[in-house]
Amino acid sequence: MIFSKPTNFLLFILFIWFLFAPYYLMNYHYNSILNPNKPPRELLVQQKIYINELQQNNKRNIERDDKGRQDNSIIDTQQILSKNIKFWNDFTEEEKRNLDWKQRARLLLKNNEEYLLKSQLENEGKIQNITLVSGLFNLGRGELGNSFTRTFTDYINRFKSFLNYDFPKVIFIEPRYYQEIKEIVDQSPGETKIFFKTIEDIKEEFFAFDKVQAIRTRHDWFTQEGWLTESPQASMELYNPMVMSKIFWTREISEINPFKTDSFLWIDGAHLCNNPEKITQEKMKIFKKHFDKLLITYFDYTPYREIHGFEKEAFYHYIGFDDPNNRPESVKVGRGGVFGGKRAFLQVASEAYKIYLEETLDAGYMGTEENIFSMLHYITPELIHDFDNGPGGNCAIFSEAAKDPPYDWEKHVLEKGYDLRGIRCEIMTDQNNRKACFYYGFDYNVLESDTSAINPIECPAYVTPMLLTKAESQYSCHEEGRYCTVACKSGEYEIW
Repeated sequence: MIFSKPTNFLLFILFIWFLFAPYYLMNYHYNSILNPNKPPRELLVQQKIYINELQQNNKRNIERDDKGRQDNSIIDTQQILSKNIKFWNDFTEEEKRNLDWKQRARLLLKNNEEYLLKSQLENEGKIQNITLVSGLFNLGRGELGNSFTRTFTDYINRFKSFLNYDFPKVIFIEPRYYQEIKEIVDQSPGETKIFFKTIEDIKEEFFAFDKVQAIRTRHDWFTQEGWLTESPQASMELYNPMVMSKIFWTREISEINPFKTDSFLWIDGAHLCNNPEKITQEKMKIFKKHFDKLLITYFDYTPYREIHGFEKEAFYHYIGFDDPNNRPESVKVGRGGVFGGKRAFLQVASEAYKIYLEETLDAGYMGTEENIFSMLHYITPELIHDFDNGPGGNCAIFSEAAKDPPYDWEKHVLEKGYDLRGIRCEIMTDQNNRKACFYYGFDYNVLESDTSAINPIECPAYVTPMLLTKAESQYSCHEEGRYCTVACKSGEYEIW
């Protein structure tokens, strides 16, 4: 049979197709197995063009599905920025009745999603200045008469260091103590605004004052551990109401914003790590980096029976680790001495914090504000940009800001003593040039000032402050590489 020329051409095309098509199809299938998410080239080209258009229009957060197609989550940043979005915390009575605490927290986040996003977009890479917030109250800690005692004079002296920060500052203070710091306030670099607040104000304003009193005076709570009985959160009526209110006060200042700053940072006025000589607005990079959300610093802690008085098993439950066989050995515990961020995140995080605090107190569990900061970390991480203190301890973020080497805790101990939840330890050099440790103040029959009544205990030469940890029933005392010095109520002193 003789074919025409067109027929010959078609047969030639078919021959070429059958010759190369299997190879092409097999290669395409093979590449799809190796890289199933790789979209066809034509879609990649379209995607590149589309992304360039979005960049020109100042849009971001582009997400694409596995085939390279645009999904429905693309965010028009210009539209978000142009909206008048307000902070939402208007739970209906029905929602309060029918939603549990976790559901209310998730609803809070959902209804503030655009509000938080707008805050991030408005300040992205533009945070310029910070208002410092702090407080000075005499809660009576100087009258405890135990190893947790700190005189109010000590607080005032430390607070004077805080006043030397060259930042705009807001201070909550009892009116009766204003004259004691007025001269320093007047000479302080950076403008300072005073907000007067009395002890009665704290009692009336803190929503859970009565619940805190009921728990702290409950025998089964304050006898969980020996140290807890004498602790400030157990023995002082106002300690927890005050420390638990700090995040609300910082939020309040962010809403008033007297200095029109971008962000707000609470620092305990008596914080041991305050460093106004080296920490300035120009050296706040590490803080600003974390102000895309709420900055909270954390440390790792291995619980034995409790965390700051919050019963261990209950705490694991609230942070989402009910199964003892599937939980971390150590937990992240927030630090209350320094935290902060922009107004939007302070508002939403403080509302979530209030939900968590109310739930745990209603259930009869209490630690300090630091336990609730932990719950923020585990339950609503969308709100938190955490900073891990690591071996630098409470001073880690201050040292990072000042670009100082890690804090020398051994030197600190030698000069000032070592305070481990009230069991005081001092490390000195004895006549044999070895480190010696002794505790005092734990024996109720021995006055803290009467150190002659206590014989120093020699520790092995390798023992440093970082090897010492809190004694009496603490799990970490029994860990390999840890060292504990114990002072018993009987007056007998031994080393674990």
